[in-house]
Amino acid sequence: MSVVFDPIISNFFYTLSLIPHLTRPKDISQRSIIETEHFPFISVLMTFYHENREDIDMTISSLINQTYPRDKFEILMMVEPDDTEVQSYVEDCVKRLREYGIAGRIIVSDGKLRIKPHALNLGIEQAKGEYCAFYDASDDIEKDQLEKAILLMKEKDYDVVQAKVLRRGSSLLSRFLLIDTVFWFQKYIPLILKFAKGFPLSGEGLFIRRSVLKESGNFPEVLTEDAYLGLILSEKNKRFALVESVVTEKAPKNIKAHIIQKLRWHRGYLTCLKKLFHSKMSLKRKFFFLLPFSSPITCALAFIGWLIIISHYFSLILFPSLEINISWMQSPLYTKGIYYWSVALAYVGIPLIFLSYTSILLESSMKKYIPLIILIPFYWMFVGFCSTTSIFRGTKRWGKTER
Repeated sequence: MSVVFDPIISNFFYTLSLIPHLTRPKDISQRSIIETEHFPFISVLMTFYHENREDIDMTISSLINQTYPRDKFEILMMVEPDDTEVQSYVEDCVKRLREYGIAGRIIVSDGKLRIKPHALNLGIEQAKGEYCAFYDASDDIEKDQLEKAILLMKEKDYDVVQAKVLRRGSSLLSRFLLIDTVFWFQKYIPLILKFAKGFPLSGEGLFIRRSVLKESGNFPEVLTEDAYLGLILSEKNKRFALVESVVTEKAPKNIKAHIIQKLRWHRGYLTCLKKLFHSKMSLKRKFFFLLPFSSPITCALAFIGWLIIISHYFSLILFPSLEINISWMQSPLYTKGIYYWSVALAYVGIPLIFLSYTSILLESSMKKYIPLIILIPFYWMFVGFCSTTSIFRGTKRWGKTER
């Protein structure tokens, strides 16, 4: 790929992408060892927009079944003013929560911005808890997650705690997404946390002190508000940890929903990348944040490179006499250094990735997904397409993921 298209930049970003694969799978999630009778009050916040009743009920049922004392947390549900059907669902949820002794409230957004962080910030302003927890519709939450996370924060004085988030579905794309999310929490997050003292956050299973949110101006109103907030809090030297607990979320329901999700994530990561360059963190910490935030560029360059290769081969078939001479390809720097660098990335890098994915699936007791790894280059092409098109996506429209 890189031999044909922009060898230096492409090789550089591709080399960066291999760094997490060189690490061993590592579960750094923690669990509190203290027991307490004095549980702090929590505000659990969720935004709902054009959700179906089944997905809302799924999250509400998970929260009802929590081991955390029911009089020690409230559930705030933000809805849009014109989303009357969801408002009706949520009103039923409030009644159901009250039957179980849990305080539930509906907060109707002002309708100014139909993006998740705007609605969340309105909810945070009305939250009463010392800690805030964040979830979405279609979240299946382990029953002791609130208790584990809050006691860990209280015991170790953490400012931010993140549960593992796995996205599951029955389609082939959803299975690849699951492999990616396992890789994210088993290799990426431990590496970034170790060297950058923080990491990009996920919007589900997320716990933050409300005072820390206030100090940081709440969620930034951008596409990937959770990842961007992780960068802001890292810059402020807040203390991060992973809690030993899992949130299982439904994967996007079809290929269109997968594309919409990827476009939003990758365009949002480009916004985070811009913020990273202007942050006041050390170069070492910036470098390790660069690994995830540069992924849209890496994937886009790979996709464009493969398109050029395919176009080149077809042009040779259609026009056998066609010759393409590029002057820099004749220089010793290219014919020796860059050429062998590219060969190493192709013949060492790709097997390394396959072995890396295999190791995390074995570590996570997910052996049944190992045969899919041979097909993962097709998933890379899909992600590369989304990364390339995300560059041209605007930043004002959120783009809801249907599940």
